[in-house]
Amino acid sequence: ENITIAANKNITLDLQNYTISTADSTKQIIVNNGTLRISNGIILQTGGQAAVNNSATGKLYITGGRIESTGERAAVYNFGGGTIEISGNPQLVSNASGLVTSNNMERGTVQNLANGKIIIKGGTIEGTNGLAISNKGILTLGEKQDGNISNTSPIVIGKVNYGVKNDATFNFYDGIIKGISDAISGSISDQEPNTQIINGTEQIDGQTYKTVHLES
Repeated sequence: ENITIAANKNITLDLQNYTISTADSTKQIIVNNGTLRISNGIILQTGGQAAVNNSATGKLYITGGRIESTGERAAVYNFGGGTIEISGNPQLVSNASGLVTSNNMERGTVQNLANGKIIIKGGTIEGTNGLAISNKGILTLGEKQDGNISNTSPIVIGKVNYGVKNDATFNFYDGIIKGISDAISGSISDQEPNTQIINGTEQIDGQTYKTVHLES
């Protein structure tokens, strides 16, 4: 059975060194309608659904652990109106690929629907078979005017095509984005003041990735 967080609940899920998983192709492992904080452990989806669904009323905070989907679906799927904040050093990984025909959206490890809001302050988002992040809402990478411009965290990497595919609002303040086809598909809406975009390449496991980060 999946874990469903009710809209009026405030839950902290610390799995320590444990794993929760499912191969059920009809259910997500977690459906969050309330406030959920995930701090440790492994959430592993091997069936054909996302590992974690964050609903329009959901507030999801991920500060550690690993969330993985191996069934060609997202690790984290954020519905319109939902809010997700990723910080610390968690790992989000999937082999998501293809198109969601209901909303004409490409699948990614992190999928953000229209009106959804995702803030990524740390960690690694990795797409092993497609996009790392697919965005139709508001996506923010890093923190604006925090006195620090990091080009090492967060890390966003698409191992087949793009790191970020943006079709809406993308604010870029920290981190590095890597992709095979390109680092970013789409435009940057806002970037850290007094910075320039640095394009480069990086060799990883014999593959050439295109990279993007900011420098003052």
